Amino acid sequence: MVSRTLSEIAATAKMAARGTGCQWGLAEEAGEAARILEAHDLPGVQALARLFDTPRNCAGCKGSEALCGLVAVARLSDRIHEIDAGEPVAFDAIAAPILLTAPLLMAARASGRSYELRWPGACLVCQAEGLSVLKAPDAWPIIATEIMVRATVTAASTHAASTKSRTLRDDDWRALEVRANATFVPESAVSRSAGAGPSDAIDD
Repeated sequence: MVSRTLSEIAATAKMAARGTGCQWGLAEEAGEAARILEAHDLPGVQALARLFDTPRNCAGCKGSEALCGLVAVARLSDRIHEIDAGEPVAFDAIAAPILLTAPLLMAARASGRSYELRWPGACLVCQAEGLSVLKAPDAWPIIATEIMVRATVTAASTHAASTKSRTLRDDDWRALEVRANATFVPESAVSRSAGAGPSDAIDD
């Protein structure tokens, strides 16, 4: 097990997404989602580590019928106004569906409304005060079907976010680090001539 701060988790998740080939917008979503999930004791790092190894329908790549969880996060963020107007949003299948809690928690804090995320075997309520897990599977699935998001009433009890460092599984964290390291440019004469690498200059 390893301990990492929420800032380290967000930064590494973002770079891991870039190393996987995600565009900057989705990489930013990855970092923010991992941070928010881990702050609420949900497996954000594990969800991303598994997502990146799972065939999925992603931007420019259709490896599965299951929509990439990061693409779903971006699409859901754009449709919060529909949910606020009383129109549920549904997805057929999503890889790493637990990531959808991130935009819902952000929207709940901004508006004071509550949102329900549900699929067979799982039900979570995201609200301004935090997260309520009303029904949880033994293990969060990498792919879920029949996902529904709707406005709901505030749940009786919530789990508030924590800013403390998180304890993570070694293999999940290493999986993100390996992908994050893929964004580094190997040192070469060309890269050094372009200004890469440490500087010997000392500021006065």
